[in-house]
Amino acid sequence: MSNYYVYYYIRSYTTKAGPKGSPYYVGRGKGHRIHSPTHSVPVPQDLANRFIIAEGLTFEQSCQIERLHIRLWGRRDTGTGILLNQTDGGEGAANRLVSEQTREKLRAAYRRRTPETIKLAIDRSRERVKSPEVRAKKKASIARTHKTEEFRKKARLIGLVVQNDPETNKKRSTSLLKAYQSDPEIRKKVADAATRTWNDPDVRNRRIECIRNVTSSPEFRAKQSESKKGKCVWNNGIKAVRSKECPGPGWVRGFLPKYNKI
Repeated sequence: MSNYYVYYYIRSYTTKAGPKGSPYYVGRGKGHRIHSPTHSVPVPQDLANRFIIAEGLTFEQSCQIERLHIRLWGRRDTGTGILLNQTDGGEGAANRLVSEQTREKLRAAYRRRTPETIKLAIDRSRERVKSPEVRAKKKASIARTHKTEEFRKKARLIGLVVQNDPETNKKRSTSLLKAYQSDPEIRKKVADAATRTWNDPDVRNRRIECIRNVTSSPEFRAKQSESKKGKCVWNNGIKAVRSKECPGPGWVRGFLPKYNKI
C-alpha cells in the first residue's frame, strides 16, 4: 500500500551541529509516526518543525528515500554531517555504531537470562506500576502538565491530525471491535453505560429530538425513498429484509406477521 511517508525534524535554533532551519533527523513511517514520542531523538514541540518531504509511498520507496536523505545530510556520529540518526536508514539498523564494550554488556545480559529471571523482572515491573506511591506521582505529574494551556493547545492539534487519519481511525475501530467481541466484561460495561445514559431524561429527550430532526428532513426522506426504490420485502419467518431479488431458499415475499413495515 502507498501510505508511507518520509519526514524531517527541523532545528528551531542554531546549534553546533547545524543552523536554524536545517534537519536534525530524517525518518519514515505511516499514520501517526511523525508525532510519536517513541523516537531516539527529541520530537519538535512546534508542529511546523515536523515536516513531511514525501508521501504516498510504498514501504520500499520510503526506505530508499530515507537512505538517500540521510546520505545527503550525513550523520553526526560518523562525522559525515548534521543528522542525529544512528543508522543509515531503511529497514533494520544498518551501520549503527555500537561500542565493543556495549556489545559485550548486551551479550552478558542476554546469557544471564532464564525463564525465572524474566518472570521475576515482569512481576517486579507490575508491582511497581501497581504501587500507590508510583500511581500518585504519575497522576500528579500528568495533572500538572495537562493544566498548562500550551499542552492543551498541542494536544488539540495532534488530536485533529490523528482524528483525520483514516488508517489510524481504522486501526482504532478494529481494536475496539475486537475487544468488545472477545471480552464479556467490556460488553457488560458498555451496555451498563448505555443504559445509565438512556435513563437520563435530559439525554433521552435530546437524542429523540435529534433523531426526529434528522428523519423529518427532506434530504433524509429522499435518501430513504431512493434506497427502497425497486425493492420488495422478503421474510424467512425470523427476519424481514428489502431486496430486488429473493435472498435465498426459504424466503417469501411479505412482512413478518408481527410487523407491518421495516
